[in-house]
Order: sequence, then C-alpha cells, then structure tokens
Amino acid sequence: MQGRPLQIAIAALTVVGCVQLKPTTAVNPAGTIPSASPSTGDDATPPPFASPTASPTPAPTPTPVPPPTLALANPTATTDFTADAVDVDFTAQPASGHQIASASVSYDGVLLKTFSGPATSFSLTGWNPNEVNSVADTPDTTPVNFGNHKLTFAATDDLGHVGTLDFSF
Repeated sequence: MQGRPLQIAIAALTVVGCVQLKPTTAVNPAGTIPSASPSTGDDATPPPFASPTASPTPAPTPTPVPPPTLALANPTATTDFTADAVDVDFTAQPASGHQIASASVSYDGVLLKTFSGPATSFSLTGWNPNEVNSVADTPDTTPVNFGNHKLTFAATDDLGHVGTLDFSF
C-alpha cells in the first residue's frame, strides 16, 4: 500500500461492566496495520465480564387476615317469631391469633345490643320480635309492621375487620 499511512487504532474502555470502544489516532509511518500486542496503561485489555449477581428474592406478600366468621344457633327457620320472647345465640370466630373485640345484633337496621370485650359466644335472651327494641336499656315497645324482617349480626376483630351475617324471616 502506498500513499497515505493508515491512521487507525482502537483502545478499550471499561464502563460499569461494559466495554466501550474509544477511537484514538496513531500514525504508522510504515503504512501497515500494527499488530495487536498487550498494552500496559489505561488502554489495557479490560478484565472479563463478571457474572451478574442474582437480585434478592422479594419478601412474600403477606396473606390478608380474613374477617371473623359468624354462625347462628338461634333463632332458626322454625322459630315462632309471633312469640313475645325469642332467644338469640350466635358465635363469632376470629382468624387464628386474633380476638373478637366487639359484636352486635340489629333488627331491621335498629341496633338491639352491642357486646364488648374478647368473646366468641353471644346471647340475647327474651327478645320480643314484635317490638322495635324490647332489650334496650330503655326499651322501644313500638310494634313492628307485619311482614319480612331481618336480624343482622356483626363481629369486629382486634384488627378492625368486620364479619356479618344476615337472617331474614
């Protein structure tokens, strides 16, 4: 090759685990491509790539705590709701490791009774389903209309989760 000398040289630059080629200018008076030879300065051959490190395993997503489960013992489908006294019994079971903080019974949306403190069984004795609220501290003996009615049972656990159960008759 005659004419202009070849002016190409390439140095390697290591950047955060990657190799980036950086052009440099070198004059070879003989006009030939210089042979590759190990270099000893900043332009030294980069070390081989390190193996990527595995990312840490993320913590598992906690399982949500379910609300309390309620079960009704009384009244039942065969209870005589025309009677002047009906017993109401229900249970509330919190999730494992938790407690029931409170429970309540409502009749057609009117609160009949609230129970406080940790317990799992609740009773309301002598409730009259023919009155708005016969078991309140100050009873409301107003007669209720004939027709469909609903008892609503609720229990709140120590985390504030609420479980409910409706009984229509």
